[in-house]
Amino acid sequence: TIEDLRSNFDFEKAVEYFKSGKLVEWLEDRFYEDEAEALSKIKFTDKNFKSKLCEALKIEDEDDAEFAERIREKKAALAEMTDDDDIIDNAKTTALNQDDLANLLHMDYKKIYLCGEQFNIPIKMHDVNYIGILGTPKIKIKAQSDEELNANGITFENCRLPWQKNNNAQLDELASVLNRVREKKVILSQYTNDAAIIDNAACTAITQEDLTTLLSMDYKTIYLCGEKFIVPIDAVNRHYVGILSTPQIIINANSEANLQASGISFENCQLPFDSGAAVDMEQLRELFESIFTVWSEEYGNEVWEVVDGASSLGDEPNTNKKKVALKLLCKNKYTEDDLIHICIRSDFTAGWCFTKDSLCFYNTGSSGIIKYRDITDIMSNYSNLTIFTSMISYDLRFDFAANYYSYNDYAGCMADYLNTAKMLSE
Repeated sequence: TIEDLRSNFDFEKAVEYFKSGKLVEWLEDRFYEDEAEALSKIKFTDKNFKSKLCEALKIEDEDDAEFAERIREKKAALAEMTDDDDIIDNAKTTALNQDDLANLLHMDYKKIYLCGEQFNIPIKMHDVNYIGILGTPKIKIKAQSDEELNANGITFENCRLPWQKNNNAQLDELASVLNRVREKKVILSQYTNDAAIIDNAACTAITQEDLTTLLSMDYKTIYLCGEKFIVPIDAVNRHYVGILSTPQIIINANSEANLQASGISFENCQLPFDSGAAVDMEQLRELFESIFTVWSEEYGNEVWEVVDGASSLGDEPNTNKKKVALKLLCKNKYTEDDLIHICIRSDFTAGWCFTKDSLCFYNTGSSGIIKYRDITDIMSNYSNLTIFTSMISYDLRFDFAANYYSYNDYAGCMADYLNTAKMLSE
């Protein structure tokens, strides 16, 4: 029976019987008409003869099994590089290395996707279309021109050919920029889950070199994520926004008027001529006491509020712990003397503080320093507070208030204080 043939399949004997015609005759005599018809359409000289023979007899080809396993491996590899379903779905005809390419050519595929830095293409394999994906692979081929490729029916898309040397520098530069954007997205995602910040990786500078690149590409709005940046005064008409912290700016200017003359503006950045308090400290302390009345009536003008768990107060931290708190919240840009009020968990996982001119906050890796004067709007909802500036927004969650405040009162008091501090600083 055909089941016996399948379970005891011997490829060499099958080829012998196929070439003599006995295999088709045997199938016809036993009324295996579908298999006999499929075999009659195969020629021994066909490419992939073995796989076609096995397919006609409904026998698993060991080579096909290996190929299927390789497809699964390529899909997994592509999925790590992109979310594009079309690219991942084309894994079967994608070469990740030279061995993949050789296998696909031997299997007579006419459209092959190339995902890698370099591939050797045989000129003798005619009528093949090669497409570079997730990069622009370098091509090595024994040809001297596009005309020679056309004569052999060979075409390339998004690939660098040997005689395209004039374009190589531009392509290398573009590839470098795209790679850096991917790197910056990975770095930013380690510090925040905010999709808006991560999506702006293309116009974000994490290093001074990033900033130089973005300026050369004529970006007008640049996000700064780092401790310190040197900003050229001659790069006019730019807006810089500090994210995830408040970077220190070094620039050849000594006033806001100098910046305005060059069309340069900064948001959430520490400028060299920032003079300190925009509002009198005593005025801010009085403002705090008038809004946070429950705290003021119980603890007077005590600056440090340490929350132990979600409901009780902890002890005031010692000097070393205060230094840690100021570093986490204020990035060492403010001292204890600059504080109006500071609230922090005893385990340092979250906190906020009002300073002489800013709100500083920290929450499990996400942090920021927002100048009162930069605030454009505030929304409070139960324990959530959203603070808007001209370019970005910050979401703060106050679910660690001690039991003398409800969460709603806590966020509401924060909003009232910040709105008034903003008006006082204008």
